[in-house]
Amino acid sequence: MRAINEIILHCTATVEGQDVSVETIDRWHRERKFSSIGYHFVIGLDGTVHEGRPLERIGAHTKGHNEHSIGIAYVGGLDADRNPKDTRTDAQKTALTKLIQHLDEQYPVKKVSGHNAYSAKACPCFDASIYNSLLKNPSGSSLTIADSTLSRHDEGCTVEAWQKQLRKAGFDLNITGFFDEVTEQATRLFQSQQDIVEDGEVGPQTHAVMEAQLPSHDEAQTFAKDALFVEKAALYLPRLMKDLLIGRDGAAAILGNLGHESAGFRHLQQINGSAYGWAQWDGTRKTNFFKWCDTYSLDKASDEANYGFLLHELRTSEKATLADLAAARGLEAKTIAFEQSYERAGIKHYDSRIRYARLAAQHGVLTLTGEPKSSVRAINTLSQLQFALNFLGANAGPTDNIMGPKTSAAISRFQSHTQLPENGSVSPELVAAVQAVFIAFDGLLQGPHQ
Repeated sequence: MRAINEIILHCTATVEGQDVSVETIDRWHRERKFSSIGYHFVIGLDGTVHEGRPLERIGAHTKGHNEHSIGIAYVGGLDADRNPKDTRTDAQKTALTKLIQHLDEQYPVKKVSGHNAYSAKACPCFDASIYNSLLKNPSGSSLTIADSTLSRHDEGCTVEAWQKQLRKAGFDLNITGFFDEVTEQATRLFQSQQDIVEDGEVGPQTHAVMEAQLPSHDEAQTFAKDALFVEKAALYLPRLMKDLLIGRDGAAAILGNLGHESAGFRHLQQINGSAYGWAQWDGTRKTNFFKWCDTYSLDKASDEANYGFLLHELRTSEKATLADLAAARGLEAKTIAFEQSYERAGIKHYDSRIRYARLAAQHGVLTLTGEPKSSVRAINTLSQLQFALNFLGANAGPTDNIMGPKTSAAISRFQSHTQLPENGSVSPELVAAVQAVFIAFDGLLQGPHQ
């Protein structure tokens, strides 16, 4: 097997939305007198990773840099007018992240680059270097400068490693591998800020202080992997609370399980398996998900499709899960309850599910909007109940303090979702349940007092 230390990213230079098969690319490359397709992998619009040239063979994708690299291309790269554009779908981005991480496990990858790093091209039409944060041992991370002193006019890998640390610490300088005047000035400023000897040289003390200031590689890698999950948790935690009429812990428990199943929403297609989606639906449930997407003309890789089908199941075939979720007490118990009732996984991995649930509870943010007339801590009047039901999407009609057909129907809908007796009437149990939802929102119920 050849030595591999770099991944180089490409686009197929085809128009956004136009899918292209590996067979077609293979034909294009053979027409250019290549022995076969030049890329080792091609990622289709739906996120499917197709194998191209075998990894043991040197690729034909980046002149002068093929011998020790893996070439990955995503389908796309041009807008409708054939101008360069990052056209990657969510599914392609997810698949690319997964593939890079998989290859990093198999080979000592030191760097992820774009084709444009070695050629006057726009390809792949985005900054490929962002993926270096996913690597276990990127170029420079294993270099140690703690036992040597760097100073003006030094050069080499250790200088490059120090310049990268200065960049991470917020200093604006180029990574040249040469200890020039700019590097010395940045070093002096760093020493001054940290109240250590200001000599412009990088000795053991300066290096140790820098190491203490910067997150470890493992921490940085964990942050990078969790970034997408945190982003989606902030969006979907309040939506789950509102759409399912559940508390913060319940919503976080759901997201914790989804986060584990999809590796932080980064892997829709199961690794070494057939399951797919946020919840890794498989078998009949996967078939139903795909049919549901077809019925509503949704891309199965989209957030809209995954969230929509999750709600669909929890309101129909998996409705019992909500009762199990409500019966459990505390975030950890609810996370386990959701797995047992909804996911029913072969291997539980509760530590991972709970870790994601805690992240969701920490970062899920609810913002109440509008101009409320007043703030109350409890529901004491029918108008306040109407306001609350309207906010939760139950459509109780005007907040007029009148028990009309719309209000009664809204109460029935709420009762149905929360497993209360479905009679459309106000009761202490109903009021307590509505209040509990808003307590879980960590805020005051905003609405009219009268």
